[in-house]
This record gives sequence, C-alpha cells and structure tokens, in this order.
Amino acid sequence: MGQGSRASAPFGFGSGSGFGALRRLAAAAALVLAAGAVVQAARRTIGDRRFLTTGSARWIWLTRDIPEPRSLSFRATANFAISGEPPRAAPCRIFAGGSWTLEVNGGRAGAGTQHPGDALAVLDLARRLRAGDNRVAIDVSSPDGAGGILFWLDLGGGRTVVSDGAWRVTPLSPEAGPERAAAVWGRPPMYPWRYPRLPAEPGRAEKGPR
Repeated sequence: MGQGSRASAPFGFGSGSGFGALRRLAAAAALVLAAGAVVQAARRTIGDRRFLTTGSARWIWLTRDIPEPRSLSFRATANFAISGEPPRAAPCRIFAGGSWTLEVNGGRAGAGTQHPGDALAVLDLARRLRAGDNRVAIDVSSPDGAGGILFWLDLGGGRTVVSDGAWRVTPLSPEAGPERAAAVWGRPPMYPWRYPRLPAEPGRAEKGPR
C-alpha cells in the first residue's frame, strides 16, 4: 500500500522498453521495405535489358482524364533538327492504340491498327528525313478514348527521338481544342501493354513477354 503504483500507457508508449521495441520494429520494417525496393529495381533492370526496345520513350496520350468511353481522335507532333546530312538508316519503332497514321515532314510514312499485346510496328524513315528542321506527326483514333502512343526513332550517333512530355497534342474529335503538352502515362512496362515486342523474324521467337 505504501508503494506508489505506476499505470501503464496503452500499447507500451509510456515505458522506455516498450518505446525501444517499437523503434526496433519500425527499423526492421523499414529494412524490409528497402530490401523489397532493391529487389524490385533489380528485377526491373533485368527486364529492361531483356525486353525494352524503345529506350527512354514514354507512353503518351491526349489526356489522362477519360471520364467515360467515347471515340477520340487527335494528332501528336514532335519537332527536331538534324545537323549535316540525314542518316542513311533511321529505324523507327511505333505503337499507337487504335488506328494511326504516321507522317514525316508532311509525307505519309506508315499506318496501322494496334491493340494491347500486339508487336511494335517497325519502319525506316531515312528517306523522309532532311538536314535542318524535321517534324513527326501521328494521327490516332481510338473508339473508346483509351490508348497510348510509344515512339522511338534512331538518328544514329546515339541520338534518338522518343515520345515524352515534350510532344504536343491537338484534339481532332469529337470537338477541336487548343494544342497542348502530351499527357504522359509512363515508360514500359505498363498495364495493359507491358513490354511491346518487336515483330517475329522468320525462324526466331518473338522478343519480349506477352
């Protein structure tokens, strides 16, 4: 009776030993999360080395806000300059959800229709490039408004033109609107496209997971 009693705080917050245990638990949890992040980053790096064929290209689109399914058409453009003679070979890899038409410096360079799981379209744009200013334009139509554009062009010498936030987009339907910066979804792999693969070569397996 003569000894003072000491009430315990809920969950041990009032005791030194309890607080120390919580700190150790928090530190252990942080280590587990950090280890998981390292493992995830390593897996991503391995996957990129094996399957990524579009470099630093990002998935872009007209908008990130798609409130309801409806048809959508727009144009995405990028401007770039070539100093000196244009390259003799300029391989291009492109994926655009829905139906698309590619123009280079005002001339039609390719067209197609693609859906998640399809391979990249592969083109050579060398004969359409010129010294000085160049312009790439992709017209896309999506029946439900959803989709993405992934574009990679190799100009040689380590220089590429890729789809990213520097691209401009202009709505074409259902109503026209002002030109603006492209919305960026992110880089592969992303749902539902994962790592878009190259077309299969005769006698060889397709590159990249489905």
